[in-house]
Amino acid sequence: MTRRACARALVADDEELVRTLVARVVAEYADTVEQAAGGEQALRALEASAFDLVVTDIRMPIVDGLAVVRWVHRHRPETKIVAITGYAGGDTEQEIAVLGAELLYKPFGARELRQALERALASPQTPDKR
Repeated sequence: MTRRACARALVADDEELVRTLVARVVAEYADTVEQAAGGEQALRALEASAFDLVVTDIRMPIVDGLAVVRWVHRHRPETKIVAITGYAGGDTEQEIAVLGAELLYKPFGARELRQALERALASPQTPDKR
């Protein structure tokens, strides 16, 4: 996939270092990358404007990344999503798959992140709204 595959991306993670590193890689694919320090900030950004791609950590305090994925799926189904988690298995993993998000497990490197971004950006639109 060619780089600069989308115009706007949002990276949400409560850990500043992870958020910054992920945003650097995402910047290879997006013209503009905004960062959110948690789920609440991510939802505010999503309500304010549209993004082509959202990369969100699942485990965040107050508003978790699963709530962000659900919101995007319901309100902006054309937006591609990469969900990041350090916890495998369970209902969360199944729900993320049903919602059409690409799932990336921690720890990961830049190569794995690029692969997940490319899969997400190449995936078909998600027409159904839950």
